[in-house]
Amino acid sequence: MTALDNQAAADAIAAGERLHSIPMGDRAGEAFGRKKLLVGEKQALQILLDHPGSTAESLSSRAGWPASGWLARFAGLLRKRQAGFVAGTGSEQSDDSVYAQWIAELSADGHWTMKPDVVEALAKLGMMPRQPADAA
Repeated sequence: MTALDNQAAADAIAAGERLHSIPMGDRAGEAFGRKKLLVGEKQALQILLDHPGSTAESLSSRAGWPASGWLARFAGLLRKRQAGFVAGTGSEQSDDSVYAQWIAELSADGHWTMKPDVVEALAKLGMMPRQPADAA
């Protein structure tokens, strides 16, 4: 390994440690505030804000998407902003739920809920639940 390689590795570790020390809600606020959300991305976030405790299939149905549509869009918006959430992975995860669980919780029975600090971060960006929460 060259000195340049060693420095690059040390820089990557330091960046990862800095990022890891930032609360996930702050990371989400920064990532979503920095890169404009596309209509489908915003809809994927909003549908979960509006219907916490729902299954991925239910969230997809509410949006008029195929059964795996919500999770694919939700994971996709996180995948595009991966550098703002996790440092130094450099590889794609194959399971969309891995990405989704950065900012949402998945219960043992398959129900999704946005993490509270992420709900707060999204509220600061003007995204809030539009109706009373109901589970599906």
